[in-house]
Amino acid sequence: MLNLDKFLEIAINASNQASKAILEERKNFKTWEKEDKSPLTSADLASNKILNDILGSTDIKILSEEKLLSKEECEELKTFWLIDPLDGTSGFLKGSDEFCVMISLVHDNRPVLSLIQNPSKGDIFYAHAKTKVYKNDKPLQIDQQEYEKNKYKALLSVNHL
Repeated sequence: MLNLDKFLEIAINASNQASKAILEERKNFKTWEKEDKSPLTSADLASNKILNDILGSTDIKILSEEKLLSKEECEELKTFWLIDPLDGTSGFLKGSDEFCVMISLVHDNRPVLSLIQNPSKGDIFYAHAKTKVYKNDKPLQIDQQEYEKNKYKALLSVNHL
């Protein structure tokens, strides 16, 4: 059985450290272009390293936007961390405060723990399968939604409109 409270504590620590690194890198970051033509910054890489170092201590595989696993590796995973070290790189590059660190723990093809932190605003939202949703350590009132197999919901960033 997964100790979700322990993993949430680890994820919050990882996100806090990654957020600090992003803000530090923001002062003087470098930029590259990935193979798919999307931007990559030194802030992405700094955050990715910290998240991999801290979350890697759990001995759970990590699937990151900056380091993808092969299809075969993914098919073998029962439990894994899914991270985006700097979601919103386009906004980050434009000087916007609309970017975040995203961490989820996936077990049996379902997210059982998720965290989103906005380094600029200092806000952190998190929950796991056995808790309420929190913003900055205060519970939020969220309407319960039933899980519907094979139905997906998507959010879109203002930076991509």
